[in-house]
Amino acid sequence: MKRNAYKRNWLSIIAGLFLLGGVVYIALPKVQAAVVRNHGRSQNDQQVRRATQGVAAETKTAMTFGVPAALSLPRIGISLPIAPGLYNATARTWTLDSTHAFYMQSPQGITGNTPIIYGHNIPAVFHKLDGVAEDEVLTITTQDGRKLIFKYVGDRVVQPNDSAAMRADIPNSVLLMTCTGSNFQKRRILHFEYLGSQQISGLQQESPEHLA
Repeated sequence: MKRNAYKRNWLSIIAGLFLLGGVVYIALPKVQAAVVRNHGRSQNDQQVRRATQGVAAETKTAMTFGVPAALSLPRIGISLPIAPGLYNATARTWTLDSTHAFYMQSPQGITGNTPIIYGHNIPAVFHKLDGVAEDEVLTITTQDGRKLIFKYVGDRVVQPNDSAAMRADIPNSVLLMTCTGSNFQKRRILHFEYLGSQQISGLQQESPEHLA
């Protein structure tokens, strides 16, 4: 009897430890993201001022997007090359991989005039977007040698079949899109507002490849 009770106690302890480990595994990334967001709220005003130093007044009035080559959100540690991407509405498939962000192309005409850049919600791509805070600085480098500067103004979560989200027409803006939800079943769309551009000298251009 004592041996069976002893065994049950140990099994209960082990089960409790597994349960605690699961809770920590799920909760820890959310806690870390909340800390990063709170830190950003006190820091991003300064980040915006620093990022827009040297921006010419005439570049602030209207965005000329061009072809994006790379993006960076330096405070939260995202830096990615951008490749051309495609959503196939018939097959409901996306151009995706584990190393790039993708600039949405749409020969089928399902997108609006606002540029959309999307990627996987994985640590190597867009998972750290959970830590984005108000006025977060986004920079996009274009293939013609410019650095476009944006700040985060808000986001929304939509269902996968909400194609209206991909037909956005928001002047002087860019949208970042990734998956979200307990099973990554929804889309999170983050809105960034244009602040101006700078010319980059000696830009080393890359030729992004289309990865199906």
